[in-house]
Amino acid sequence: MAYAYIIPEWFFGLDITLEIIFGLITLLVSIFAFNIYKTSKERSIGLLSLSFLFISLSYLTWAFVNLVIAPTLVDKLRIITLGTVPKAFILAIYTHYGLFILGLVTLAYTTFQVKKIRIYYVLSIISILVVVVSVNKLITSRIVSAFLLFFITYHYFKEWRNKRNKRALWIFGSFFLLTLGSIDFIFSANFYATYVIGHILEFGAYSLILGGLIHLLRKTKIR
Repeated sequence: MAYAYIIPEWFFGLDITLEIIFGLITLLVSIFAFNIYKTSKERSIGLLSLSFLFISLSYLTWAFVNLVIAPTLVDKLRIITLGTVPKAFILAIYTHYGLFILGLVTLAYTTFQVKKIRIYYVLSIISILVVVVSVNKLITSRIVSAFLLFFITYHYFKEWRNKRNKRALWIFGSFFLLTLGSIDFIFSANFYATYVIGHILEFGAYSLILGGLIHLLRKTKIR
């Protein structure tokens, strides 16, 4: 039977709360970026808003899935299996990963600093197609996510190395933690500890992102 991931009983509920928090933080980033885009009409800011909107919807979908189908209790573990849930919820699980990948593809595309929309379409189609044709779609989606996050993290590492300021360090640190969390989630179908660690790493990442957003809002108010 194919496991999607395993949730320890003591962590159930807390994981849903964290996923909702992640969804709200990324939604705030999306709204903030969109407000800047409305004024500046800068294409990269618009894409940044879209990428975080995809990621926000991904987390909120994940929270919904866990809230509805995770109550199945097996030996003090809540085991999400693709063979025991309704097809509609299997689709919701795939939607979660698909939205997350689209968000990362959009974010990665902004780092290219090119205006050829065909590159974005090619990246999106290839990333989704790799998952669709794979035997184990869930693990493949996590690997694709980890690869995209590694690329994004490397980009922001170079930016921090060049600028050496707090903002660049916060961005690099947040995506570095997200990359570690994404790699960790690859093994969450077999080891419940990785599911917990992945959420902790993501909590650290989104705490940095929220801190950076608050810092920007304060600077904007001062101006």
